[in-house]
Amino acid sequence: MGSLQNPFPESDPDRREIWDMLVLEDSRDFLRGDFSRCRSRFIEPSFFALDAAGSVETDRWKISFPSLDDYARRWIEYSRAIIAEVHDLAAAERALLETSNLTEIEIEGDSALARKKFLGYIPLKNGHKSHLQWQTLYWLKRVDHQWRIAGFLGYLPYQGGFRMERS
Repeated sequence: MGSLQNPFPESDPDRREIWDMLVLEDSRDFLRGDFSRCRSRFIEPSFFALDAAGSVETDRWKISFPSLDDYARRWIEYSRAIIAEVHDLAAAERALLETSNLTEIEIEGDSALARKKFLGYIPLKNGHKSHLQWQTLYWLKRVDHQWRIAGFLGYLPYQGGFRMERS
C-alpha cells in the first residue's frame, strides 16, 4: 500500500525529491488534468517511453511514446477520462496516493532507477472503480541539480497480473 507521506528521511534528499516528483506531484497534476506542470519534470529532447502492455514478454513491448508530446496526449486523454468519472477529487487523490508505492529507488551518481507500483483503485461515480495494478520503471538523470525523467517502461505486470479497467 502506498503512502500519503514521503517515506524517505530528510537525510536522503535525492530519494525524497524523486518520490515527491513521481508520486505526490504526479498524482495531484493527473487529477487536475494539468500536464503543463509535468512537462518540466522530463528531459524532453531525448525522452521516449516503452509500453509493456501488461506483459513480461519483451517481444510485446513497444515504443508507444517516441516523444514527450506523444506521452502527453495519452496522459491528458486518460486524465480527462478519470476526472469525468470522479465524484470527489479529494477522495480520488487520496486513493491514488494510497495506490502508488515508490520505495525502491537506486541511485548511481547522476542516474537513478525508480520502481513505482500501483495496486488498488480510484473511486468513481455511482460506486464504480478504476482499478490500477501495474508497475513502471523510471530512469532519471540529475540535470542542473534536479532530478528529471529521461524515460520509462510502463504498464508492466505487478503481483502476478496487470489490470487497468473500470468496473
